[in-house]
Amino acid sequence: MFLQVVLFLAALVFLYYGIRNFLESIQITDLNTKAVFISGCDSGFGYLLAIKCAQNGLSTFAGCLTEHGMKTIEEMAQKTTGRLIPVQIDVTNEESVQNAVRFVQENLNSKLKFWALVNNAGSLGVHGYDDWCTVEDYAKDLNVNTLGVIRVTHAFMPLLKQSRGRVVAITSVCGRLALPGIGPYTVSKFATEAYINILRQEVREFGIHCAILEPGRFQTSLMDKKALIDRINRAWNRLDNTRKAEYGGEAFKELYIALLIRSSNSSTLIMSETFVVTKAWGFPHFNIMKTPLLTQLSHAGNRTRAAWAKATRPYGIHIADIKK
Repeated sequence: MFLQVVLFLAALVFLYYGIRNFLESIQITDLNTKAVFISGCDSGFGYLLAIKCAQNGLSTFAGCLTEHGMKTIEEMAQKTTGRLIPVQIDVTNEESVQNAVRFVQENLNSKLKFWALVNNAGSLGVHGYDDWCTVEDYAKDLNVNTLGVIRVTHAFMPLLKQSRGRVVAITSVCGRLALPGIGPYTVSKFATEAYINILRQEVREFGIHCAILEPGRFQTSLMDKKALIDRINRAWNRLDNTRKAEYGGEAFKELYIALLIRSSNSSTLIMSETFVVTKAWGFPHFNIMKTPLLTQLSHAGNRTRAAWAKATRPYGIHIADIKK
């Protein structure tokens, strides 16, 4: 009896992943008639994803904060196939966001519709334990990582309703697993995932799909060795000698730095795939790690809740029925 139960459960798991792999293999057609906007394309994930989207036929608007980022995208646009267009945007500034939306609208036409928004811009202000951090440290990361996502999503929502497109938020494994030492960043990522999970239920009846992509520790500008050490030192140097002694002094700081550097993955290429934009069947969560089992298991509850929400609608309200 026990063996039969085990075999039955194994068959269910095999069937689940078989169906999922099949659904994920279905691609959206006519990519040359669709446009995507990606924030945070100055470097890292956003930069690689923008290039990949353009190479796959999507008209790609690459949002950059810095002039250097804009110039880098312009240079790459001359070398790569496809349409790659740099757009200046500061996700913490409402006027800048609205200017970016107007620029995108001006470049759309009857044969090119806005298909997807990828919220990738992110900030990791300080590394350190909670009592190394200030309220301002929390506010800075929340303003970029959470309010920035909300601000940009609000601005592009009218275009997404027209195309029945999709919203993607590139958050972090820290949006699911609360890790010590990066409190402001982790709090902001948890908040962003909550926002997307709420939004998914609210915009489903408009035909809009929302997805969350959770990368692990990859070697991007956020995890650059020098930047990482600078963030730790900035927080550590604000402490008085008594507080430093509570943690064991300089020896603790050096060990902390060594552990963080060792935990980073040296590759970012895995993040350059366009599946969150081009797959016809949208799943609510994607995890990208070297060892994703733990977070994959934690997604089971989310997928169950997402399926239930799709069946019941939020609070039993059907917008289409109300319109009738």
